[in-house]
Amino acid sequence: MYEFRDVNETKKSDGLPPEALSINGIVIETQIPGYQTLSVSGRESFDMNYSERKIGSNLYMQDYYQNSRVIEVEYQLLAESADELMLKFNELNRMLNFKEAKISFADESDKYYIGSKTSSEVPPKGKLNIVSSFQIYCPDPHKYSVVEKEFIAKPNASGVLEATIYNDGTATVPIDYTIHNNHDNGYV
Repeated sequence: MYEFRDVNETKKSDGLPPEALSINGIVIETQIPGYQTLSVSGRESFDMNYSERKIGSNLYMQDYYQNSRVIEVEYQLLAESADELMLKFNELNRMLNFKEAKISFADESDKYYIGSKTSSEVPPKGKLNIVSSFQIYCPDPHKYSVVEKEFIAKPNASGVLEATIYNDGTATVPIDYTIHNNHDNGYV
């Protein structure tokens, strides 16, 4: 016998939508009753760009770089009265007044972006149940892990300490390492 599972279920076991937005560790849904993240776009991929240089009759790629990223968050806000709606909008605007904040989402809580809220869609007039959106500009398109991985050096066959570092991400990252020497060493 098969177990029934509603494929249209949109909330996680903690009651948050899968794409619930966290700004510097604070989830909007936990602060504003009636607010719910509906969808998020702009996290999937980012564009690459380039410039060309012509030398003689040949074109050469001069620069190749990643464009910035814009994340759009669509949300719903419910209220019982116009006064309550304005109070909720005031709180939402306070929370969205950020520059270069750590942005993460419930479905990838182990990763974050650095971004600034740039624009908001004007909500529809005369409604207490509104659907609207806002955008977050990320000049650095990469997402970063909240978990630092540690790789321990081990002696190889010659007795020299070696460490193999694995990067499971989509971009190169600088390596931060600490070495404790017991004596002078000119071979690091």
